[in-house]
Amino acid sequence: MRGPVSSEKHEPIMSAILTKSLSRAVARTTQVRHMSAHGSEAEALQQMQLWTRISQGAIAFTGVFTVISFAAHFSHEHADHHDAPVYSHNKIRNKPYPWQYSDCNIFDYHCKEVAAAAAKGLAH
Repeated sequence: MRGPVSSEKHEPIMSAILTKSLSRAVARTTQVRHMSAHGSEAEALQQMQLWTRISQGAIAFTGVFTVISFAAHFSHEHADHHDAPVYSHNKIRNKPYPWQYSDCNIFDYHCKEVAAAAAKGLAH
């Protein structure tokens, strides 16, 4: 049979465990993590200035490209598609529309002009 366990044997072990856990807790609260591994504020400032210049260049490039695109687009004539064939399935009406010119679509301004002229007796 064994004798009573002495607490004197376990004191150094408990003390070491307590000391280690306390040092870890203190280390966790005092550590500072630098995101993206920036070493200093000077380096962070340098990176910020770099990306500011890159962004300004990209915005300038986009503006110039937009002006060039508009100039190229409006420098030539655009074909009007008024001579397109009229297919029977393009204007199916099961019932009249609930506005003044009941045979015209809501955004078909040419049809509305023709209908207004016909109503005035000035049909084309």
